[in-house]
Amino acid sequence: MGGGASASGHEHGQIVDFISDDEMMFSAERSGGLPIKAMVEVIKKTGLDQFNHLVRKKAGLQSLCHTTDLREVEERIEAGDSEAALVFDALALGIAKTLAALAVSVDGPIDRVCLTGGMAYSKALCQKVADKTAFIGPFKAYPGEFELEALALGGLRVVNKEEDYHVLEFTAEG
Repeated sequence: MGGGASASGHEHGQIVDFISDDEMMFSAERSGGLPIKAMVEVIKKTGLDQFNHLVRKKAGLQSLCHTTDLREVEERIEAGDSEAALVFDALALGIAKTLAALAVSVDGPIDRVCLTGGMAYSKALCQKVADKTAFIGPFKAYPGEFELEALALGGLRVVNKEEDYHVLEFTAEG
């Protein structure tokens, strides 16, 4: 959880479902899911490039609180800013709803609900999400970003022949 936030459900070490950073929850810069009809109207007015910039760089916390720094939002809440508190609660709710949506894709009990990224440093956010998702399974926060480490370890597993690599091919048809 950072500028964007995606989520995935795993079963036996494999991803069984994935929600991209533009489908459901908003984040520091992303809008999250939007109604199609309204999106079409905005695209007509702004053009596709401007729309893409708006929903991927100027939305989420950036548009609602004029910052991408969750620590600043928390400071505003401590100072009594009720709008910042509302946005913070909406952020936690969006994350929890996304996690709940993924839970139905996993067959059987959930071993752990995990949050990662820069926003996972927020104990208050993690607690709100943990409270809302307690019915899914145990919760654990792993603050920080581990994308590069995960890619490197995945490459190492392929080199060591512990795992096969996959090639995704995209066509004009999708």
